[in-house]
Amino acid sequence: MNIIKFRKLFSVVLLLGAGLLYQLPAGAQQVDATCLGNASVQFNPPLKLLPQATSFTSTGNLNCMFSEDFSTHTATLKNVTGNGSLSCLVNTDVVGTTLVDWDNQPDSLVHWESVQVELYDTELNLPSVPRVFALQGEVVSGKFQNSSVLITYNDIPTLAYLDCLLDGLQSIGGPVHVTFVEPAM
Repeated sequence: MNIIKFRKLFSVVLLLGAGLLYQLPAGAQQVDATCLGNASVQFNPPLKLLPQATSFTSTGNLNCMFSEDFSTHTATLKNVTGNGSLSCLVNTDVVGTTLVDWDNQPDSLVHWESVQVELYDTELNLPSVPRVFALQGEVVSGKFQNSSVLITYNDIPTLAYLDCLLDGLQSIGGPVHVTFVEPAM
């Protein structure tokens, strides 16, 4: 491909991309903040294949960027607690709270509404295994009040399903991604 054709193609792609970004759908939601960090979750009793009444606790540290001014902040996940009918495959009736302790902002109190475990089929053709544990809720007070929150604990060990089959999955830990999103208008 000669350089002139490449420049024309690049210009068309760039203009199309800019047009798509400019025409956001009505009612599009604004991301208030995105955070990355590390966290751990403990389950009591451990998660099994079939749902059972289970409580969970979590702790973690975050590095965040606020979209309002592109400022960076640190936060600590404190007092993360919840309970519901939980398993390695199905989770219902989950309630809970957490406090997001910001470095220099009002703390955010979050009420949890749901927990999700996403499944992943490994390259070894083993049964689907839990790979992502996600908490979804709403900020009820403090910074980002009324915003939705999604905390995703990533990279649950591939062999965690063995724990689910045997004594139960007691804890997970590792990378965490947190997103705060304004409510739709």
